Amino acid sequence: MKIILVGTKFTLTILREAKLIYYKHAKINKELNHLSDGQINELIDKYLGKKIKVNELITEFKLDIKPNKICSILPPVIIDEKCEYCKSNMISSLENRNGLSPIKSCPVCGHMVYEYTRYLQFDKTVECHCDNCIKKKQQEIEEKILKIESVYAISNPKINFSDLDLKEKVILVETIKNDSVPSYSLIQPCIENLSYSFNGEHLLRNINFMLHSGIISISPENGIDVFEVFDNFRDFYDKNFPYTVNIRRATFNINVDFSQKEKNMIFNNTVFNKIDNGKYELLIEYIYYSTIQLFRKILEYNEVYIYKG
Repeated sequence: MKIILVGTKFTLTILREAKLIYYKHAKINKELNHLSDGQINELIDKYLGKKIKVNELITEFKLDIKPNKICSILPPVIIDEKCEYCKSNMISSLENRNGLSPIKSCPVCGHMVYEYTRYLQFDKTVECHCDNCIKKKQQEIEEKILKIESVYAISNPKINFSDLDLKEKVILVETIKNDSVPSYSLIQPCIENLSYSFNGEHLLRNINFMLHSGIISISPENGIDVFEVFDNFRDFYDKNFPYTVNIRRATFNINVDFSQKEKNMIFNNTVFNKIDNGKYELLIEYIYYSTIQLFRKILEYNEVYIYKG
C-alpha cells in the first residue's frame, strides 16, 4: 500500500507485517490504549485518507482529545526507505493535515531526516545531530579546509611598495590606515559591519581593485563560512566551493614588501609628501574623484538628493 503525503517530497510505502502499519516498538499514547492494533491501523488509514473529518474520527474512535492534537497521538509508521548509515528501515511521523511535513528517523542508529515545510524559512534547514551525521559533517569540514588550502595557500609574488604606481599606493595606504587593526601583512574583515554604509561600499571597491592588481590575495586562513555565501543557493555554492568568496567577511594577505622607512612614513602620514609635479596632479585628481564618490555615497546613505535647478 502506497500513501502519497501531499506537500512533501517523498512517498511513504507502508510495510504491513502481521497486519501492522505502525511501528510496533513505539510507545502508544494513552489516548489510544482502548484501541486494538487493527483499530489503530484503521484510524491511521482514515486520517491519512482525508476523506473523513477529524471531528468524525474522534467520535468514531472515542478519542478524548482536541481535533488539532490527533496527529500528535498517532504512532509513527514503518516506511520502505533505508537509513543511509545502517540500512535499517526508517520510521516516519504522520503528515499533519495543516501541511506540517513528517520527520523520518532510524530506530536503530537515531539518524533523522527533516523535510522542508512551510514553517521553515526558505534559506534554513534542520540538520540531524546523530553520531553518524556529526562524524560526516566533521569529515566535510576537513575536506573543505583542504580545498581552501589547495586553492589559496600558494606563494604569491611579492611587490615592492616603491614599484606600485601612485593610484595603487594611495588605495593600499588608505585601506591599511582604515583597517581596524592596521597591518602591513593582512587586511582584516573590518568592513563586515559596514555592509550597507557608504564607507563600506568605498572600501569594497578598493578591495576589488587590489585583488585584480595582485596587491592582495585571499588568505587561506579564512574560515569556511567566508566561502559559503548564501544558504538559499547552497547547491550552487557547494558545487563552486571555494571559488565564491564573501569579500565583506574575508581576510586578505598583502603581497607587498615595505621597507622600515616606508612603514614609518605611512604611519606618520608623510608617504606622499615628496612626489614629482606630474604625479602630484594625478594624486590630486584621484583624491578629488575619491572624495566626490564618497560624498555621493554619504548623500545616498542619508537619502539626500541634489537636483539641478
